Amino acid sequence: MKEYDFQIVVSIALTLLTLLPGILKADTGSASIIVENARCLRCHGMPTLGYRHPVSGKLLDFYVDPKKFALSDHGQQSCGTCHPGNFTVLPHRLEKTARYHTCGDCHTGEKLSQRMRLVGITAQFQKSVHIQRGVAGFDCFSCHNPHENRLEDVAKPEMDVVQRDNDLCLKCHQEVVMTEERHRIIPQAAMHLHAVRCLECHTPRPGSVIHAIEPAHRAEQDCVACHSRDSILLTKLYKYRLYESERHAGFVNGVVLGDYYVIGMTRHPLLDLLGILGIGGALLGVFIHGVGRYLAFRKRLRTS
Repeated sequence: MKEYDFQIVVSIALTLLTLLPGILKADTGSASIIVENARCLRCHGMPTLGYRHPVSGKLLDFYVDPKKFALSDHGQQSCGTCHPGNFTVLPHRLEKTARYHTCGDCHTGEKLSQRMRLVGITAQFQKSVHIQRGVAGFDCFSCHNPHENRLEDVAKPEMDVVQRDNDLCLKCHQEVVMTEERHRIIPQAAMHLHAVRCLECHTPRPGSVIHAIEPAHRAEQDCVACHSRDSILLTKLYKYRLYESERHAGFVNGVVLGDYYVIGMTRHPLLDLLGILGIGGALLGVFIHGVGRYLAFRKRLRTS
């Protein structure tokens, strides 16, 4: 072996030896978390685990789906990260050291843009009809299950996102939503409820404001809001796919065509212009023809 090659081998070996303690520590930490979480999921992984509150009579569900939790954004976190305290005693009792967590405890972000985004979401949430009307117990976790949520779900087909988000609303609003009288203003109401989210109509414009849930009487009632080239669907349901489609294809409304057709949304400026010229030309031809017939009639009258 050449001296140069030997030096390379030695350098690589020393580098691996330097990284080995960190790798082993990470593996040990991961193994410890798995063991700790498995101890919690021995009970909380049972679908029947629940508790009826002696005062309110409400059935509290303490089930955590192990598979969904493992695949969630928090799946690599220890249960104790969000649930500190001594849980060796059964049944568990809240301790003085235990405190209630909110999304803002962790999701503040290191970048200024991330912190400002969370501030904006919080401000929107405070304007939500649920907060304004004082719905008891309504918080971030009413819609965002910390044991199942996955940020990458936004890349799923939009129909999956529609079903997921609407199922959240239907947990509380099942009877209201399915009443046709409530949605009589929408043509083909059942079709609309299947193809778009409740958020599309029950949040204000601009489309990025999706945490300020509005009451029913302030819901979007303008069909053109969706059925136009500048559809609000592009800033709400399809906003995650809009950028890539516009950058690669140059046709912003193309992101919708893969799922369904929205009347009035697939307009193109050039085609609109050609259509106007075609209709205008036809009307102009009819007008010229009518004027010619009229002048010919007047001429026959003078010569007769």
